[in-house]
Amino acid sequence: MTLKATVDLLGDSDGDLERVNQLADETLAATMMAERLTPDAARINLIPTMPLHVAFWFGARLGYTHAREVSVHAIRQADGAPAYFAATSLRAMETPVKPLVVERIEVVDEGAPSRVALALDLQGRGDQFFDQVTAACRQHGFGYLLRIRSTAPRLAENAQTFTGVVEQVCQSWREAPLPTAARTGQHAVFLSGPVAIAVALGARLAAPEHGRWTAFTFDAASNAYEPFPALPSTT
Repeated sequence: MTLKATVDLLGDSDGDLERVNQLADETLAATMMAERLTPDAARINLIPTMPLHVAFWFGARLGYTHAREVSVHAIRQADGAPAYFAATSLRAMETPVKPLVVERIEVVDEGAPSRVALALDLQGRGDQFFDQVTAACRQHGFGYLLRIRSTAPRLAENAQTFTGVVEQVCQSWREAPLPTAARTGQHAVFLSGPVAIAVALGARLAAPEHGRWTAFTFDAASNAYEPFPALPSTT
């Protein structure tokens, strides 16, 4: 059984939080409909096509406590023609796979101790990625930065690796030695890599704390990261 959303994010609407919430709510309604109409199905497959910052907020709206497993699909670029595969799940899953390098918490000069950012480099861009992230943290007053990176320009395109990324990021975030003010303050995420991972991370990290998270997206016109949704003032 296939269900297609009627809300789209064409044009500038991918920056419209209300439209993104509408799409997520319609997806939730479709999920519940699929559960009723296909009681014997093992899982529900979600195939997202959207920008990374929208994907994170979309996932946060969906959450991860569904009655049926929701499998998030990603597009496989290697080995011939592109095709979608079941990449990860909205649910928490145990896995020994840890494909990323987690660095120490970095203190950002003149940043607020109640603001912490998570930067996820899944394309092996290194300093090119993190220098721009650090500049955005200074601009928006983030006092702490947790860097997590891949050592390769492309993740292995299989469910073990994608799920390993999601679980390792969530575990690293939970275990990061952050002060109480940072834990209860404003959080930001700088994303790269597959949309499926952004959706799953939104569901796992931001769903319980909707008001704390902001996803940053890179604006090529201004050569800078822009927040979505807009950040509260630091003053």
